[in-house]
Amino acid sequence: MEGCITPYGKRKLSDSTRRAIYDTLLEINAAGKLTHGSYKKVAGMFKCHWKTVSRVWHRGHDSLRQGSAVADKHSAADIERAVRAVPLLARQTMRTMAAQSGYSKTTLVHHMDEEKTLKPKASHSKPYLTDANKRCRMEHA
Repeated sequence: MEGCITPYGKRKLSDSTRRAIYDTLLEINAAGKLTHGSYKKVAGMFKCHWKTVSRVWHRGHDSLRQGSAVADKHSAADIERAVRAVPLLARQTMRTMAAQSGYSKTTLVHHMDEEKTLKPKASHSKPYLTDANKRCRMEHA
């Protein structure tokens, strides 16, 4: 409840005031419906117009109905733990590591860029073809 500039109070409400209005309306709320006169009562408490209170209420409800636009962030420790739990042979490609760890390839790549603790390299080398294997493969080519 800030100082008055207009007969109803400040021209713009702060975020904390909007939140307080919404919380007050939630307390008055009875089974999802506001009682008659509740906008006017809350408007008197916060020295603003009843239409402003109505707008705050409807915007809050619309926001809840739409859900969160931001996905939950994965913590670096959880990603590290999941990757270290993957067997070494399944860590050879990003695709298998992503499938085994339960995180998407994009999440793993972003984590590698940001944290620099995981490095995209193989820890064991593949054996070269022996001379006998080379000759055998050349016969079929």
